Amino acid sequence: MARSLTNNLAMAVAIESSIGTLPATPLWVKLEPNSIGAYGATITTIPRNPISNTRQQRKGSTTDLDSTVEWEGDLTKDHALSFAEGFVFATRQSSGVMERIQAGADYENLVAVNATNAYAHDALSAALVQDTLVFVRGMTTTANNGLKEVAASSTTILTIVEGAAPTDETPAIATGARMDVAGFRLADATWDDTAKAVGSSATDLSTLGLSVGQMLRVGSDVNALAGGQLVGRIIAITSAIITLDKVQNLGVSTLNGGGNVTSTAADILYGQFIKNVAVSDANFLTRSFQFELVYDDLQNPAGTGDEYEYAIGNLCNEMVFNMPGQDKATVSFGFIGTNADDITVTRKGNSANSVDPVQTAAFNTAASFARLNMTDTSEVSLGACFKSLTLTLGNEVSPEKCLGTLGALFMNTGNFTVGLDAELLFTDSDLAQAVKDNQTVTMDMLLNNDDGAIGLDIPSMTLGDGTKSYPVNESIKISVTGSAFADETLNTSIGITEFPYFPAVA
Repeated sequence: MARSLTNNLAMAVAIESSIGTLPATPLWVKLEPNSIGAYGATITTIPRNPISNTRQQRKGSTTDLDSTVEWEGDLTKDHALSFAEGFVFATRQSSGVMERIQAGADYENLVAVNATNAYAHDALSAALVQDTLVFVRGMTTTANNGLKEVAASSTTILTIVEGAAPTDETPAIATGARMDVAGFRLADATWDDTAKAVGSSATDLSTLGLSVGQMLRVGSDVNALAGGQLVGRIIAITSAIITLDKVQNLGVSTLNGGGNVTSTAADILYGQFIKNVAVSDANFLTRSFQFELVYDDLQNPAGTGDEYEYAIGNLCNEMVFNMPGQDKATVSFGFIGTNADDITVTRKGNSANSVDPVQTAAFNTAASFARLNMTDTSEVSLGACFKSLTLTLGNEVSPEKCLGTLGALFMNTGNFTVGLDAELLFTDSDLAQAVKDNQTVTMDMLLNNDDGAIGLDIPSMTLGDGTKSYPVNESIKISVTGSAFADETLNTSIGITEFPYFPAVA
């Protein structure tokens, strides 16, 4: 007898062109779940129960179908960022300036070309300008990967790089090879320590595709300002100046608080930025997903072999970042779908060419935090020692059903919510007072590893709970909940910044 083992399952996802419908050539991306809580259809069948001297029910009928996909995996960049736009219901900001170049995805052509010292690709909307920094990953030739500086004369289909020419290589679609904009190399960077602003007169900083609310790193391991490196949140952009708040030195740097720095060559690092927006905003997005499960040895009409189950029309309902103490971080996903196809021996288009994930390094709660802050609106810390935290993004998705249809015909969404549950050491009575007084607080975190970094910023929220615990032979602890709301300045509840390149700082 054939059987299918859980450990032999394969799971993949594709973005739909509209709810329940795949594009002509969908891009399937492999997932790495640790556990699958629910998948596909749950059927409701109601039997007939007539008054009868037979004292038996009659055969009933199928009256309802609910489709859900719930799974949990390690927190990696691929897992988090593959679904971030769907959960925030918004496209990446400034996508026309900072476009992703990925084999088999946005562009089906990504080739390293030795003769032209370049990476060839399908047409971008605009050529990457000289001194843009890009990060390449997923190439088989090691030297073809890494941080590259864009040279002059690049075109929309040819990005020329400085330094050693890449080795000729045409990566297979399945490798997931990609090139991302990772920052910019300023020839004359300055630092105004009073204004907390990085400046340049040679580069128009307003053309870099940056957004207010986005995290920015000033300085890299290749080019840093005197005094070192720092990270902050952008609050204003002009042609000559980028002003920051939430500024924090990295490593042993003294740049923040160390006085002004005059013109010098330095890198600024950044990446794609996502924030929730109003329905009327040009970046508002309703994105649905279709999932595939591959059962490796089911019994089917042909004997034994693989069979496939597709959960369709899935909207992003809940995403939970789980960060326990001294452990790996995980992320849990909950999707609500319209329907689920019957298990079949026929695979959907292009799913046999699913792309391998390439940003698979797991974040952990001991070494991956580059920063973790909760402060009042004056940036005064409310507690520096988190014992654990859980961050939840929710959309209150529900199916809309109509007579004559099994499953959902439409999908409803509620307000976007961002919630926090955390336990901290009770080191500051201001934290308890902030809970009691319903004060507005702000929180941000930055997780980094060898794949780069993810920054999560909650501009405004209020705190609840405030329960203290008194474990014997341990420190006193305080538990808080948090509820984000629309920030008065940014008009957003969360900002998510991706750094394709975020080198470690000693």
